[in-house]
Amino acid sequence: AWEFIGDDHVLTLNGDNHYPASAIQALAATDAPGLVGFSAEALVAKGNVAADRLGAFALIAADRDGMLTAIQEKPTDAVIAAAGPDALFSMNLWAFSPVILDACTRIASSPRGELELPDAVRSTMSVERIRYRVLPSHDRVLDLSNRSDIAAVTARLADHVVTL
Repeated sequence: AWEFIGDDHVLTLNGDNHYPASAIQALAATDAPGLVGFSAEALVAKGNVAADRLGAFALIAADRDGMLTAIQEKPTDAVIAAAGPDALFSMNLWAFSPVILDACTRIASSPRGELELPDAVRSTMSVERIRYRVLPSHDRVLDLSNRSDIAAVTARLADHVVTL
């Protein structure tokens, strides 16, 4: 990835989510490190994420200036409830500077045995003092994390016209 990215910013996203084009466009327009924070209400009411699945994603917090202050992977129900009705979640739609690549080499496996992007993000925040802008979104995300999501997403996109 180093050779491809060079000195540019790069958008990174999950291949198993259908993101709103407006969120991708807004993130690309920032030309700075950042992420889209999706509201719990939109994920549940407009998307296909059941309320009891929110804990499978990362809860994020931002300061008054809209800059990321915390990211917690796989929060408990109690932590989600404490975050309140305006809680935002990362669905892994990021804009990174090349600094993220070095951070990825520094992190260790999580307790789940995974190399997790939020750990690399926290590393860049503490080591390089990178600040990430949080772009709130109240648009839907269609999640395809599980095989059981396919039918619901297929139905939601049945009338969707693809233009290239």
